[in-house]
Amino acid sequence: MSLDDDRLIKKDQLAAFLCLKRRGVEALMERGIIPYYRLSKRTIRFHWPSVKKVLEEYKVKEGRQ
Repeated sequence: MSLDDDRLIKKDQLAAFLCLKRRGVEALMERGIIPYYRLSKRTIRFHWPSVKKVLEEYKVKEGRQ
């Protein structure tokens, strides 16, 4: 699977791609940083292009302190 397409991915897949544990992804969700879809009480999916766009806002620019 390529993360460049429009598929929805699972929490474990997002965690692996971001080098985080599941709890790290959950913390980002709780803080409202990353968007997600709640398809049912226990089913959550992420749209990678949407997550990537939000994370770009947190990118630290060179020379900035």
